[in-house]
Amino acid sequence: MKFNTKSLQVLLLIIGIYISKGGFSQVHIERPIPKNSLKSIEPTCGSYSFLEILNKKSPGFLDLSNELVKNTLKKGKQNNSNKIDIYKIPVVFHIVYNTDDENLPDSVITNQLEILNQAFRRQNADTINLRNEFSTIVGDAKIEFELASFDPYGVPSTGITRTQTNVEYFGGILPYNANQSTAISNWVNDSLYYNFFRLSNSSLGGINPWNENKYLNIWIGDLRIYEPYIGNSEELVFFAIATPPLNQANWPQETIDIISPFSQGVLIHYVNVGSNNSNLLPPPYSEYNNKTKSGKVLVHETGHYLGLRHIWGDGNCSMDDYIDDTPNSIAASNFDCDLSKNTCNDNINGVDLPDMIENYMDYSNGNCQNSFTLKQIVLMHNVIHTFRPELITQNYGQSGPITTNVYPNPFVNEINIKLEENFDNVDLFIRDLNGKLIYVNSHSGDNEFVMKPNLKCGIYFLYIDYGTHTERVKLLKI
Repeated sequence: MKFNTKSLQVLLLIIGIYISKGGFSQVHIERPIPKNSLKSIEPTCGSYSFLEILNKKSPGFLDLSNELVKNTLKKGKQNNSNKIDIYKIPVVFHIVYNTDDENLPDSVITNQLEILNQAFRRQNADTINLRNEFSTIVGDAKIEFELASFDPYGVPSTGITRTQTNVEYFGGILPYNANQSTAISNWVNDSLYYNFFRLSNSSLGGINPWNENKYLNIWIGDLRIYEPYIGNSEELVFFAIATPPLNQANWPQETIDIISPFSQGVLIHYVNVGSNNSNLLPPPYSEYNNKTKSGKVLVHETGHYLGLRHIWGDGNCSMDDYIDDTPNSIAASNFDCDLSKNTCNDNINGVDLPDMIENYMDYSNGNCQNSFTLKQIVLMHNVIHTFRPELITQNYGQSGPITTNVYPNPFVNEINIKLEENFDNVDLFIRDLNGKLIYVNSHSGDNEFVMKPNLKCGIYFLYIDYGTHTERVKLLKI
């Protein structure tokens, strides 16, 4: 069936999670549908339904998020002073694996990064397949992604982390049979997203994000739900999920409380990474292998991360993605490449354009996705400048001018720290020459204080994280 808002509401009425005092438990899901239900749900992107769930938890959230998108786009129209030739964004891929198949080799990650860069620079070979009627409204986004060369503490990195986990299914385990339809109603508003986001939490089987302001974090893991009492089924609801920019300034505290547990970045099912990934989706999802094995799933999700909505506005012809040069459509294109569709009347530069199945923000077959529009690009640029500016200014791993006074150095037992000025919160870390974390502290208030780390004699690095930048000082303990 076509996955739309109505089917999403049905889905969310049959999926839930129990949150214990100690943290997030495995998900408990009740599905009052037949055992062949796996074939009735089309896996998609979970990003907009994530917004809808947040809106259920904090009514009015979606209106705030919509205004954020509209105002950011207007700001882009009015102010073109923030021009950068190429936006370079550091990326870290967090591979969280339970089996060897899930532990993707570096070659798959580098292939995926190449696809991401080709798409955002409009250098992919399939741009020649774009229909002529769209040729004047698409362009090069001038956004490039590079594997992070340093971790948040200045330690050299490949930009890939690997974490072995005992969690088999980050969608959770369904402890009910198909006839138990009552219990789930108590959990409908605490849905499966808490379960998925265990991927981004070290204490729950995943791995914590690197500084979310300075890196694009991408978590790779198994997003399926295991259903032992419904034929031992393994259900895939979403190929991937991305968190959009969330503006907390002047938002109600209850809204901030709702969104704060969710890490910023992208979660993606391990099978859908790269075009050279040897893993395949099993039945009943095998029909999607030729539609989602192009590496374009991550392109779509990164668009969400940078503020874009689905091109059909997650509704009908009256709904909007707030982008003036994307044609209206009545629904997602259902993973096809049907060039005959023109499901809504619109007026873009005086023309009623057909449905733009070539757009990365549709649910079209990855083999026909090849473009972002010019105004989608404007929105992404202004999201970077407004909400994710440190992605393009991060300086971890670089000492730069040291403004923190650290003395004596060499030291015996105590280190005197004199900060640039008084700060509400400064994080301090000491690592050895192998990058191992030895000491952690934080400081607020007076800009002068004393640290007494219990260290063996040797050479160390002290990192002073001001939030806006990090300084690194070489220490000698004698």
